[in-house]
Amino acid sequence: MQLTTYFTFVCLCLTNLATVHGFLSPANLRHEKIAKNNVRIKSNSFITHAKKRRKENNQDNLFDWYEKIDDDKYDSAKPTPDDIFWEEMERQKMSSQAAAVAENGNSNNNNNFSNKNGDSHSSSSLGNGNVEAVLSSNAGNKNSSSQRNRVNGSPMSGDAILAQFKDNMVSDNWIVSGDEREEMDVDDLLEEQQRQIDEAWNSLYGENNLDESSTNGDEEDDDVTIESLSLDYDNEDYVDSDDIDAKQAEEELLQRLSNISMQSFSLNALKANERALTKLRSRGPDHTEGMEKLWIGAVDAPSKHNLKGSLRLYGVELADNFGDWTYGKQSDQFQTIEDIASFKAREVFKVTGLPVISSQSEWEVEPSKPKRIGPITNSPMLSPRGLSGYRFNDIDDRVDQVVSALLEGSGDYSRKTKFRSCVCFYDGNMEMYTFGEVEVDLLWTKSLKCFIPLSSAITDMVNLLTITFELEYQRWLKSKAKEAFIGYRGASIKLRDRVLRDGRVLPNGIIDVSKFMDSMVDVDLMSECGIELAQLFLDTKPTKILTVATTGLILAIPMAKELQVPVIYARKERSIVMADTFNAAYSSNTVGSNKRLYVAKNHLSANDRVLVVDDFLSAGSSQEALMRIISDAGALPVGVGVLIEKVYDSGRKSLSGFNVPVHSMVRVASVRDRVITLVEEDGFNEDEIINI
Repeated sequence: MQLTTYFTFVCLCLTNLATVHGFLSPANLRHEKIAKNNVRIKSNSFITHAKKRRKENNQDNLFDWYEKIDDDKYDSAKPTPDDIFWEEMERQKMSSQAAAVAENGNSNNNNNFSNKNGDSHSSSSLGNGNVEAVLSSNAGNKNSSSQRNRVNGSPMSGDAILAQFKDNMVSDNWIVSGDEREEMDVDDLLEEQQRQIDEAWNSLYGENNLDESSTNGDEEDDDVTIESLSLDYDNEDYVDSDDIDAKQAEEELLQRLSNISMQSFSLNALKANERALTKLRSRGPDHTEGMEKLWIGAVDAPSKHNLKGSLRLYGVELADNFGDWTYGKQSDQFQTIEDIASFKAREVFKVTGLPVISSQSEWEVEPSKPKRIGPITNSPMLSPRGLSGYRFNDIDDRVDQVVSALLEGSGDYSRKTKFRSCVCFYDGNMEMYTFGEVEVDLLWTKSLKCFIPLSSAITDMVNLLTITFELEYQRWLKSKAKEAFIGYRGASIKLRDRVLRDGRVLPNGIIDVSKFMDSMVDVDLMSECGIELAQLFLDTKPTKILTVATTGLILAIPMAKELQVPVIYARKERSIVMADTFNAAYSSNTVGSNKRLYVAKNHLSANDRVLVVDDFLSAGSSQEALMRIISDAGALPVGVGVLIEKVYDSGRKSLSGFNVPVHSMVRVASVRDRVITLVEEDGFNEDEIINI
């Protein structure tokens, strides 16, 4: 009896705990303490409601919650199933909001930081390859966009989001768009085009340059002008105005760059590592890969591979890339992208001493035009912040935040935005810039579209560098292809020359080439011929080479070395060590008829792919005998290669039934009147072959 009472008491305690657990959990109590004033009233109401529910559970029944739904004794004032459902949904919602507030408070405590001057740092999403926190113009703290766009766990309004970027507001950054051009009449368009032509002409030749149509025909005045110019140039005190302008522009640029304090963590790490820095400065381009120059990059990390691949086509190796640049102080986010790109390039050059290619991108959205604004409504986007333009000198999650805020309730989806990228090259002596732009309607704007102008600017920079440094497209690959092409034809051309020069025709029509490939062998020539002929049989994948002793060996051995396969030669007489052999009959003008060739059976197997090699192909009798031996062994013939082929004989026809490729290096068309006449081979255009 006592045991039963004790068990009942334990069950009742568990019932009470289960009933109030959802309202008095340690998590809720902890959130109530952390949230403090923000959610204290709501949390207290939860606790009060939990106490009321606990008083109602006076029956201490484990199934009391279900009885509220199923029992009809409760009147309409009691909770219904729908009431209980929505009550639970509201509880979960408030609990999630309390957790979000607590997480936001912890993140603010951990992530808020600033330097002694009150400046803050921000990482570019392009600089380190991911979307990180950006510089907030008011708070100077580094929070994620999701946290920054929420207040007390609730999403911020569009106007509140834009309030964070009040320092980036501009009112006159109108972007010339297509619809504005359509509003101009024909005369205005022609006048604008003429103005652009005049500006381009003046920038090239100067405003004082006069052509023949603008002169007044007074020769005396022309002479005076020319004389005065010559006197100025001869004067020792004369200084070119272009040099003055360039020097002044450089001083102004250095003054502006001195106000920038951006930093790259990877560049700072390199400066601190003397060993790595010394190795980088002393290394050269990878000549085995065809690289002729070694440069370095400071472009946004996702564009590194684009730049690297483009430069490799012109023999330039990108040694490394420093793309993790961060703002050093508040004013850095308002510098021009040209100055920032120049600053990056000069900083990297100062450390590495290598030519540098850097980049920086900006985004801007124009103000809302009055003609686009409809009737005044209660939309918060009709505030000055929603109607203003914005400009950022870096591409990160701020772009997407501003776009989302401007689209919220504005209705002006056709506002123009512009992504603009600058790529800078600096090598200590010269500095060059290229730019890329793309205009996008606000409705279709995303930060990822910045890669369109950046890719265009990189392409233009590579094209400009190819002209400046006379870089040749795939120079290394073309040279290797030309070497291979010349080498491919070189051996056959040399062999043709030797046949015509040292070969002679005997009275019985036999071609005597004993001066270089029979009694006396030109080893270098035969080696080159073997290498060249082996290239024609690479795709056949032979496992062994079969030839006839001894004249066939002068070609078979260098071919076997090139193909890395063993050589088997057929003897004309049975050797004492050849107990079991394959043999086949053949006849020849040089050795007579009723001759036989012998090959030991243990040299060939059914799995072999055999290439037949010989010095001459005339009637084809010896090659056909070797084919029969291969057939007897069950192996597979894959081709026939010879040095000299007599095309006026029937050798190629006799081998046609084996259905294998036949290649020869020199083809003799005729020996009439004891004069060797070779087949004229089709010519080749080296440039066409290399460009394929």
